[in-house]
Amino acid sequence: MISHPSYSKTTGINNIGMVKTYQPFVYSSTVKNINLGVSTLDGGYKMTVFGWGTGELDPIDPFIVLRMITYTSMTNIECSNDFVPKKCIDNGQLCGLRARDKGVCVGDSGGGVVYRNRIHGVIGIVPSEANATEECADGRPVVFARVYTYYDWIYETLKT
Repeated sequence: MISHPSYSKTTGINNIGMVKTYQPFVYSSTVKNINLGVSTLDGGYKMTVFGWGTGELDPIDPFIVLRMITYTSMTNIECSNDFVPKKCIDNGQLCGLRARDKGVCVGDSGGGVVYRNRIHGVIGIVPSEANATEECADGRPVVFARVYTYYDWIYETLKT
């Protein structure tokens, strides 16, 4: 695992990493590559979020079924204002909003945020993984790593 060198566990800034494999992937009808997003997503876009996790609200065993759910993207200002106390959301972060009782939870970290068949975000640490007193799917925005802003780091890291 290669973590971003400026990752901050305290703030969640630069919460992105890559996994180095020693064997190339074997592509098939169920294993495919996905292109990186080529722009930022502001508010109002319907994004599909994928993850292997589970939570108290959905008792299916984790890591068995890949799940997906739709989130609506938010501007960083809207997202920041939805947190109490107010949370600083930077350009490397992408926010999504979903109604209560459905959403990313334990085990979803690392899952993709997809819009128009391109990956625009990666699920970071979800609330209940970071703080046992926080609930998943509590109606607050979820903050993802915005892949577009990490192009340079991704490509430089792939060269090494």
